Amino acid sequence: MSKERILITGGAGYLGNVMTRHFLDQGFQVGCLDNLLYRQDYSIFPLAANPDFEFIHGDVRDKALLERVIPRYDIIIPLAAIVGAPASKARPVDTETVNRDAIITLDQIRSANQRLLFPNTNSGYGTKSGQFECDENTPLEPISLYGTTKCEGEKTLRESSKGGVIFRLASVFGVSPRMRLDLSFHSMVVDALTKKAIVLSEGNFTRNYVYIGDVAQAFAFGIQNYDQMNGEAYNLGSDQANISKNDLAAKVAKHIPGTQLFQHEVERDEDKRNYLVSNDKLRKAGFEAKTSLETGIAEVTRGVSIMLKNNPHKNI
Repeated sequence: MSKERILITGGAGYLGNVMTRHFLDQGFQVGCLDNLLYRQDYSIFPLAANPDFEFIHGDVRDKALLERVIPRYDIIIPLAAIVGAPASKARPVDTETVNRDAIITLDQIRSANQRLLFPNTNSGYGTKSGQFECDENTPLEPISLYGTTKCEGEKTLRESSKGGVIFRLASVFGVSPRMRLDLSFHSMVVDALTKKAIVLSEGNFTRNYVYIGDVAQAFAFGIQNYDQMNGEAYNLGSDQANISKNDLAAKVAKHIPGTQLFQHEVERDEDKRNYLVSNDKLRKAGFEAKTSLETGIAEVTRGVSIMLKNNPHKNI
């Protein structure tokens, strides 16, 4: 029996690196399409030893490339994106053309029998209305360009006759071969280790978090249960990880003794998201993210401690 083939765009990125390895371990053939924007070739170089791994150097905005590559795969996971409010604000054109326009092109090219699993962000809720508790029926009211373009990508796929499974991801944490230290969870650990201090702005804001390994497993679950989940959106986070920035920082400080917490009296959070997200729909479908924040803090602390022996910012 031939192996199923998965195309992961952005497969050399923070999440893509972990997901690529996960699916190779699960016995799939994996194609990684990435432009190596962050020079992260080092992170996927070891995978060249695996005959089931294929690297495709290119940009997801290259329509001719997509037309050649996409038909060869059974499953498509479009991870390539400009991620986060600060990065999107700094690169608005790239954000719109990668996060939205490339998804439109991909949907035009793919066939109806190709399964697609799309990662949106739960920052799409935005909650301009002030709604605090969110589930999949909560209106999408993105605040940032990042949230807006990802939600536009989701809209394209949900309106497509070809179907797809949507995961609205919580803020991801955990170690990856292409590590990101700019993620809020990780930056707290970096500051605790290097400065023995974490400075918070609007620390009462509540966010939802999810472990990177749980995300990979959720996508695998989505492939296994694609027919039942097709056409639906699911929040992908941990109910145990709905937590304020203050409380998360306190957990980091407990793990790294001597860390002090401070509130910034002037600075305000540019991405004003404050909500409690329900992951009940995905749990009822049969999957639950279970890795705790404490486990993640310990893992990231070990990883960052190694990076600090060299240059902690070289692969942000």
